[in-house]
Amino acid sequence: MSIKDEIKGGLIIDQILQEGDGFAYLKARTPGPIQQLIAKEDEAWIMPPTYLSREDGFFMTIHGTSDGMKRLKDKLETLIPEKMKMKLSTPLAGNLVSIPILHDKRSLVIKTAVEMGYYETPKKCNQTDLADFFGLKQATVAEHLQHAENIILNSWAKQVPSSKPSKRN
Repeated sequence: MSIKDEIKGGLIIDQILQEGDGFAYLKARTPGPIQQLIAKEDEAWIMPPTYLSREDGFFMTIHGTSDGMKRLKDKLETLIPEKMKMKLSTPLAGNLVSIPILHDKRSLVIKTAVEMGYYETPKKCNQTDLADFFGLKQATVAEHLQHAENIILNSWAKQVPSSKPSKRN
């Protein structure tokens, strides 16, 4: 049985972004009951990375508040067979900040930039690498990143508690 037959109905592929030897980057939807449970939980959401492979199975990253994650875990445990493993890790330190809405293309560009290491120190890719990946001009990638960064940082700045810088003597 092919992988296509195994996931039929559980994964709807909207677009193949890139294909390589043994991998593909997809824009896909999971219309099944797991996705429906997550969508109904206001205090939990899917974040990258999420992937499906023969070796590792299905890996989904879900973030949320402690209460939202507990409710979701309880619901998922009734749905997921015992032979499948579900692992919850410790929540990231920090305050919950609501996620701003980004235009689809900007969201895809900035998520891919994060995944490819653009925001790591030292950088693992540059804007030209991202442009080549998407088949866009470097200036277009720069514009998408700048607009997305602006929206994200302004949203963050409006939500974090204000603090006045201390005077230096």
